[in-house]
Amino acid sequence: MFLGACTVPKKFKIVMELLDGNLEQLILNGEGKNMSLYKRMCMAKQAAEGMNWLHLSDPAIIHRLV
Repeated sequence: MFLGACTVPKKFKIVMELLDGNLEQLILNGEGKNMSLYKRMCMAKQAAEGMNWLHLSDPAIIHRLV
Protein backbone atom coordinates (compact mmCIF):
# COMPACT_ATOMS: atom_id res chain seq x y z
CA MET A 1 0.00 0.00 0.00
CA PHE A 2 1.27 3.45 -0.93
CA LEU A 3 1.13 5.79 2.08
CA GLY A 4 2.77 8.97 0.85
CA ALA A 5 5.56 10.68 -1.05
CA CYS A 6 7.83 13.70 -1.11
CA THR A 7 8.28 15.00 -4.66
CA VAL A 8 10.65 17.88 -3.95
CA PRO A 9 13.48 17.72 -6.52
CA LYS A 10 16.57 15.94 -5.11
CA LYS A 11 14.51 14.85 -2.07
CA PHE A 12 12.15 12.33 -3.64
CA LYS A 13 10.90 9.73 -1.14
CA ILE A 14 8.07 7.21 -0.99
CA VAL A 15 6.51 5.58 2.05
CA MET A 16 4.99 2.13 1.71
CA GLU A 17 3.35 -0.11 4.26
CA LEU A 18 5.35 -2.53 6.39
CA LEU A 19 4.38 -6.08 5.49
CA ASP A 20 4.36 -9.07 7.79
CA GLY A 21 6.41 -11.65 5.92
CA ASN A 22 8.13 -11.47 2.57
CA LEU A 23 7.49 -12.02 -1.11
CA GLU A 24 9.09 -15.47 -1.08
CA GLN A 25 6.71 -16.67 1.65
CA LEU A 26 3.72 -15.21 -0.19
CA ILE A 27 4.63 -16.88 -3.48
CA LEU A 28 5.59 -20.27 -2.05
CA ASN A 29 3.06 -20.63 0.77
CA GLY A 30 0.34 -18.04 0.30
CA GLU A 31 -1.88 -16.93 -2.53
CA GLY A 32 0.98 -17.20 -5.01
CA LYS A 33 1.43 -20.95 -4.71
CA ASN A 34 -1.16 -21.41 -7.47
CA MET A 35 0.49 -18.88 -9.81
CA SER A 36 2.13 -20.05 -13.01
CA LEU A 37 5.91 -20.17 -13.15
CA TYR A 38 5.78 -17.44 -15.80
CA LYS A 39 3.85 -15.07 -13.48
CA ARG A 40 6.23 -15.77 -10.58
CA MET A 41 9.25 -15.12 -12.81
CA CYS A 42 7.71 -11.83 -13.99
CA MET A 43 7.28 -10.77 -10.36
CA ALA A 44 10.89 -11.71 -9.56
CA LYS A 45 12.12 -9.71 -12.56
CA GLN A 46 10.10 -6.66 -11.50
CA ALA A 47 11.47 -6.87 -7.95
CA ALA A 48 15.04 -7.10 -9.30
CA GLU A 49 14.45 -4.12 -11.59
CA GLY A 50 13.11 -2.10 -8.65
CA MET A 51 16.11 -2.92 -6.48
CA ASN A 52 18.45 -2.04 -9.35
CA TRP A 53 16.70 1.33 -9.73
CA LEU A 54 17.10 2.01 -6.00
CA HIS A 55 20.78 1.09 -6.03
CA LEU A 56 21.56 3.27 -9.06
CA SER A 57 19.62 6.35 -7.87
CA ASP A 58 21.50 9.58 -7.24
CA PRO A 59 21.22 10.47 -4.45
CA ALA A 60 21.05 6.96 -3.09
CA ILE A 61 17.76 5.64 -1.79
CA ILE A 62 17.96 3.70 1.45
CA HIS A 63 15.85 0.59 1.75
CA ARG A 64 15.79 -1.81 4.64
CA LEU A 65 13.94 -4.60 6.37
CA VAL A 66 12.68 -3.90 9.85
